[in-house]
Amino acid sequence: MESETFAKFGPKYRVAVCFTGPRALKLCFPKLKTHFFDQWNIEPTYFYHGPAHKDYAITDVIPNVICKIEEDSPATVKQLKDCPVNVSVLNWQWYNIKKCFELAFNYKHDFDFFMRVRTDIYPVGKSQLRWDYRNLRPDMLYVPMKLDYELICDRFAFGTREIMEVYSGLYDSNTFTETTFNSENRLLTHLKNHKIKICYLLENFDLDFCHKDDNGVIRYEGPEVQEKLVHLDGESNHQFDNLWWPKPSQILTAPGGPRYKQ
Repeated sequence: MESETFAKFGPKYRVAVCFTGPRALKLCFPKLKTHFFDQWNIEPTYFYHGPAHKDYAITDVIPNVICKIEEDSPATVKQLKDCPVNVSVLNWQWYNIKKCFELAFNYKHDFDFFMRVRTDIYPVGKSQLRWDYRNLRPDMLYVPMKLDYELICDRFAFGTREIMEVYSGLYDSNTFTETTFNSENRLLTHLKNHKIKICYLLENFDLDFCHKDDNGVIRYEGPEVQEKLVHLDGESNHQFDNLWWPKPSQILTAPGGPRYKQ
């Protein structure tokens, strides 16, 4: 059934696209734009909140971006229970997500839906999302996938304002400080506490991506990703960091199943 929440502003859907953190933005944004935003029947407005990049201005990379530069500060770091990853980085990640969505929520006009995207996402295998957004459900959060240890991917998500207000509110919640483990587990627990329904896009669409750093090195996530880059995208000159590829000594136990050491 067509949702009244979507397509209320004209023939194209108004979408707030929220970026945080500048890592690899200049290397990844062009492909994100051609594979994602240019393929959709949307009118994106880009927002950025976070630190400046040391080599270039955010406004030189993202067209017409609404940008608020705020350097990472110890003042925004909360104590986190049983956190195996860098506590400061996890705090800054979700603090910047909160502040970026506040920019979008307070913008001069409303949006059909709101999107969170990491700046270091690099589409793989000509990934494209072509669908009719009239079929999207206003009570659903859309994310790429479940992770190998049955947690939620925190790299990319979208939904209505009501859904994304909950999503972006993790930093201010008790769940953020009191739930154990990593970002993905804290986020999933937060969403469950608010009874948010989740749609995993990989069950229905050809969506795949990897991550680049500022030197253009890709986090190696297995031969399938490398195969897609070479044979589908025609990109054979990439450098890979194998640190993230799991070895027997890197398997740990996490809520919901095994995970890979970070």
